[in-house]
This record gives sequence, C-alpha cells and structure tokens, in this order.
Amino acid sequence: DLMGADKLLRKLRKRYPNNSKIRWLMAKSIFFRTEVMDKDAKKVKGKLLAEGVQWAKECVDMAPKDINCLLHYGTLVGRSSTNEGIFNTLSKGAVVEGAWLGAVSTGEHYRFPSANTSLGATYYGLGIYYRLVPDSWWLDLFFGIRGDIERAIKYLERALGTKADQ
Repeated sequence: DLMGADKLLRKLRKRYPNNSKIRWLMAKSIFFRTEVMDKDAKKVKGKLLAEGVQWAKECVDMAPKDINCLLHYGTLVGRSSTNEGIFNTLSKGAVVEGAWLGAVSTGEHYRFPSANTSLGATYYGLGIYYRLVPDSWWLDLFFGIRGDIERAIKYLERALGTKADQ
C-alpha cells in the first residue's frame, strides 16, 4: 500500500529528521505511485514527481555518498523531466547521468527485499541512458549529454551480473 507507506514515512521524517533512508524510501514510493497513474494525469504526476525530486535531493544533501540517495535522485529527476517533455529531458540529462555515476562510484551494494540491488538498478539505468541518448556532438555541446552504445552494453552487462536469476 503505497499511500500507507507515504503516511508512515511522513511521520517518521518528523520523528527522525536526520535519517536519509526515510528520504530515499519516500522518493522511491512516490516514483512507484506515479508509474501506475493514468498517462493523462500529467499535471498531478508532475506535482508528485517534483515532490519526489525534493525528497531525493534532501537525501543527497544529507548523505552525498549514499547509493540509494543518488539512485533515486537521478531516477526522479529523469522521470520528472520526461513527464515535462523532450527539452526538459535534454536539459536534465547531465544531472541524471551525474547522479547515477555518483551512485556507481560509492561502491555500495544495497539489496532490496525483491533481490534487486541499488547497484544493479543504477547500472541498468545507465545502460538505458547511454542507449537512448543519441551519440551526437551537438547534444554534447548544447546539453552536456552524449549516448554511447559501448557504454550502454557495458552497464547492461554489469546490471545482469548483480542478480543471480537474470
């Protein structure tokens, strides 16, 4: 129950104001809530995603080397920008890439109850990112982003290596 989780996490935030895990759990919960929303609910989804970005940003500010803070910050920034359109997506691409590369550099390997890992999710995100972003010098020049099929393959292979049943 995602709404129940949100309610509990809001209470816990008040009780434990310096706990970064509460922030990334809330960001994650908001992300999953928006993923099941109707695609025509862009305005409501946008508002929720902006809130999720804020929760994740607070997490990064509190714990800048926490893989989950960085993973969820990149994920929420990316998802909120895709909700707003292509130009917003392009302008936020470097933020997403930077957050995920920062997550990978932590060396942490948090395993969720589903057996997925933060590291695997970050590798997967980077693999998709480098595949979807065109390999274009002008995108690099204007937006600071550039796709790379070799990097995409490398990160997707690493993602597969983080979970034994894949």
